[in-house]
Amino acid sequence: MKKCNIIVFSKILLILVLIVIAGAFSGCGKNQAIQECEAKIQSIGTVSLESEKAILIAEDAYKILSEDEKVQLGDNIQVLVHKRVEFDQLVLDTNKRKVAQESQSRVDNVVDLIDSIGTVSLESHNSISNAQKAFEMLDTDEQAKVSNYGKLEEASDTYRDLKDTAKYEAIEMYKGNFDIEEDVVDGITWYYPKQRPKYIDERCFVMPAIGIRDNNAWICVAYNYTEDNWIFWEKMIFVVDGERFTKDCSQIQRSSGYGRVSETYQEALNLGQSMDSEEILLLNKIANSERTIIRFDGDNSHYDYEVVQIDKDMLNDVIALYSAFAD
Repeated sequence: MKKCNIIVFSKILLILVLIVIAGAFSGCGKNQAIQECEAKIQSIGTVSLESEKAILIAEDAYKILSEDEKVQLGDNIQVLVHKRVEFDQLVLDTNKRKVAQESQSRVDNVVDLIDSIGTVSLESHNSISNAQKAFEMLDTDEQAKVSNYGKLEEASDTYRDLKDTAKYEAIEMYKGNFDIEEDVVDGITWYYPKQRPKYIDERCFVMPAIGIRDNNAWICVAYNYTEDNWIFWEKMIFVVDGERFTKDCSQIQRSSGYGRVSETYQEALNLGQSMDSEEILLLNKIANSERTIIRFDGDNSHYDYEVVQIDKDMLNDVIALYSAFAD
């Protein structure tokens, strides 16, 4: 009986020892934080451009570990480091390819713009200009890759020759409609329409002229009121085919003689004025209008002048010749 009790006791003792040993070993094992960090590292898998979130989660899990816990990660630390390096290099390579593709796209666009110029004519200005501007926006390395840039240079030269020829022909065509006068003192060559009024008090008029100095051209316009009575106007109101414009004026010249008075305003447009400027667009509208009325507007009175066809013809001739000079 005692022997049986001894055997039972021995078994119980052995079980208790095993439990104690198991507990001791479990105390030396990896805790939950370490195990979760390892799992997150392993979950990264094959690195791709979509791996950033998984890598960040694993890195965050690593950061919150104590130094002792980090030691227990062992080789997993190197795995995480390698995953980060691999991902960063993948992003870098991808960005480089993207930059290279975008650069090549810009080069290809310029090549296409040059090819689209086609046969050069006087209507080729915009296509040549657009191709040249796009080329100038490229950096030096990209410009060197534009294989057909020589074609753009040839197109530019051809267009310039065509413009020079057209300019010469236009000047020759319209010069006969002008009296040319040289102002030696001021160094200005004046082109006056032959149809202009000979005397300032002859009638109301809109009279344009062209001045050229040092190969720079401008338009000078005289707006003249002539009648029996002064109105002392300081503003003009234009109604051009129903469209209304207003111009305030200063330094109006006034003169009288033989019972008639004249009040004249002269406006010199800037050198090299663009054909798209408001002033020249207004002159062009008047020149091609069905009906234009100019009201010379004073404080107490006004006078309405309907622009006659002769004035419109002078404006058309001046605008055409100026366009040739300004090109």
